[in-house]
Amino acid sequence: MDETVSGNGDERCPLCKYYGATNETMEGIYTYISVSTGRVHLNEICLQVHEIMETNLNIKMSADSVAKHIKEHMTDQRVVMGNLLLELISIAATTKQCCVFTSEEGVSAVDPKNLMVYLKVVDQIASIYKMEDRRPART
Repeated sequence: MDETVSGNGDERCPLCKYYGATNETMEGIYTYISVSTGRVHLNEICLQVHEIMETNLNIKMSADSVAKHIKEHMTDQRVVMGNLLLELISIAATTKQCCVFTSEEGVSAVDPKNLMVYLKVVDQIASIYKMEDRRPART
């Protein structure tokens, strides 16, 4: 089964179009994206892929289009889980801020509902880190 799904737009996604091609550079790009998503900042991955595609393959694809491909087209489990991990980290930061509030008397208090949401998100993050493919490589 393919790791990518092209959208219904008029323009074809080059990374979807060339998926499965027997080109060492493209295979390296797919491997790099799969291994790096969730470990390297998305912007850096996109800039590197954009540069390699333009320089080595003469394929025009903006860094924003690479990001769209990674977020919306790829179904590789490592990529999806890496994207979910980044989303959960963002949600955790937001819910953590909502947990503590100051009462009308000026006393800091914890909102139990928001605290439960925060703890569930943290639990999900921990579950992702416990997954075998998310663990650091052993040497």
